Amino acid sequence: MRYFFVIFIFSTVVSCKLNPYPYVQGRNLYVAHCQNCHMEDGKGLNKLIPSLPGSQWMGNADMVCIIKNGMMDTLWNGNDFMVKEMPSFSGLSPTEVANIVNFVNYEWNPDFKEFSIKEIQESLNQCK
Repeated sequence: MRYFFVIFIFSTVVSCKLNPYPYVQGRNLYVAHCQNCHMEDGKGLNKLIPSLPGSQWMGNADMVCIIKNGMMDTLWNGNDFMVKEMPSFSGLSPTEVANIVNFVNYEWNPDFKEFSIKEIQESLNQCK
């Protein structure tokens, strides 16, 4: 019985450290709300949907406002301009927005810095 307990504890600790997705809730929210357009790899669809990796919004407060309020803008995709509209996700809570932002930045931003819910809320309060 004692060996079973030791093996159980060891396997639990190891499996937690081997988790390939440390931002599971953010990943699940990304799959539900973002992946349909931005794709599983975040690269979008060439001139139709902008890529997230290398995006000018990665790691800044503008991403928070765009997720919450959507946008209609002319975007530079690295090669040329495109006019695109992103729907708002105004029904998401600040915690859900934080989870998405942290997942996206963890996956595709080499300068990843985790955002706290407080920082997300402050950014949301400043959205226009």
